Amino acid sequence: MENNYNNMNGQQMQGAGNINTEFQQKIQAGTISANGGLDNYEITTENNISMKVSSYCELITNVDLAKRITSTLKLLFCDYKGTFIDMDGNGNIQVVLWFDPNMRNGEGIKAVERNDLALKGTGSKVAELKNMNTIMSGNARQYVVTNQGKSLLAKFIGGDPNKINWRNHIGYYDAKPQQYATNNRETLVKISGCNIRNILRFIHGSKVEVDNDSKQPQHAVSYDVKFVSFMRPNRMPQYQMNPYGAVIQMNQQQEFLLQILCIDNVLMDELKNTMGINPSLMGSIQMY
Repeated sequence: MENNYNNMNGQQMQGAGNINTEFQQKIQAGTISANGGLDNYEITTENNISMKVSSYCELITNVDLAKRITSTLKLLFCDYKGTFIDMDGNGNIQVVLWFDPNMRNGEGIKAVERNDLALKGTGSKVAELKNMNTIMSGNARQYVVTNQGKSLLAKFIGGDPNKINWRNHIGYYDAKPQQYATNNRETLVKISGCNIRNILRFIHGSKVEVDNDSKQPQHAVSYDVKFVSFMRPNRMPQYQMNPYGAVIQMNQQQEFLLQILCIDNVLMDELKNTMGINPSLMGSIQMY
């Protein structure tokens, strides 16, 4: 999933190579006014000088970024429901991936499934009953991440899927509480603790093509996300009546503006060398 951000390095900002202008021609022809004033001539340039662009910036709201992530992950997971992006108390961007265990949309893999611990006995009724008691006592999760789901979601969380404590990353939300919808309970499963930089690398690609560098036609890139500002509300809040008679506010998602930076790692390393920072030695500064 590699993208070419308008050839960040290869796209040459065609700059002042040859100045061939009406102004220059009229100066040569001696048409400058006698009182020293100059007419208002338009100056244009050709053969622009190349400029190396070390980063690409995009401004986007958290809601639009969530929709972008959802449109991609729905192609990967058949049970993907949606994305929620928010900030914690320290201003860190948090991403929650939501799944519907009862959904099967498309040909993607299934990320979560109902915990079938009760069916994994040794054939003994006593063992099956013991497993069922484990589930009913709350010591076993109602839903678990599938092996295929672990393999892919680990790329977003970061680390070995076999060493991740998945109990710390999985949670539940009863969209229709059992006591009010006994026969039609809807439980959504959430995966938290994902690194938004890893998700952006998956969606937008980990490399960028470079036209003017034959030695390295592709440069590795990294991503960073920063909070810019909260959005001004453009409409009055909407309300609806819930089944128990209380009025609740709709559209409670706080919308804010984010800045996504896509950074060319090769050019950044060259800049570090110029500044006297050795990129191969963390925390060391060499002065030239």
